[in-house]
Amino acid sequence: TMTAGMAFARAMSQSFDEVEGSSWADVTHLGGNSGGQWFASQFALSRPFFDAVTRKGADGEYRSLEDFFAEWGRQYAKGLYFSPPPEVHVYNNCAGEE
Repeated sequence: TMTAGMAFARAMSQSFDEVEGSSWADVTHLGGNSGGQWFASQFALSRPFFDAVTRKGADGEYRSLEDFFAEWGRQYAKGLYFSPPPEVHVYNNCAGEE
């Protein structure tokens, strides 16, 4: 699920802190299904999301996952309910047109 992925990524980040020379740069693959893929997509494609889960703040501490997840949920709901619908243009490869 989304929250399990966040917790796992945080645990990995903490282990990287303890093992000299290891980092997220060493990870080459990421996969998931259902909520795990929701997590993987955000983790791989959103720098702010990645940083919030994996980086320590200016105080040297990780932000609580509870706090981060609550903020993420509020932003998600805000976008879901108050953003204009996206425009989608699908290219038809067979016909060579939209």
